Amino acid sequence: MLEIAPHVIAFEDNFIRVGASCIVMKVTLDELGEIMRDVFDDESITPKMTMTAEDVEGWDSLSHIRLLVSIEKRFNIKFTNSEVEDLQNVGDLLNSIEAKLR
Repeated sequence: MLEIAPHVIAFEDNFIRVGASCIVMKVTLDELGEIMRDVFDDESITPKMTMTAEDVEGWDSLSHIRLLVSIEKRFNIKFTNSEVEDLQNVGDLLNSIEAKLR
């Protein structure tokens, strides 16, 4: 990790966030990848902000529930029904997790 200026961090993989949430976001993205690889039994999954269920083989309604339950357990958070309904991609999911961890 390289500090460019106060509150601006560049990671080796070019993942850049501004502000204090940058480290939380990075760790969360890494952990989300671990969970997704486990739930979908696919070691090649690398989550991206724009990734959707259509991008992952086997991401159906049942695995979606398993994914959300795994995330809730891992981060000790709970999603409401309306939050789940609003999720459109991994970026939305990551933002929701980050907001709950603050």
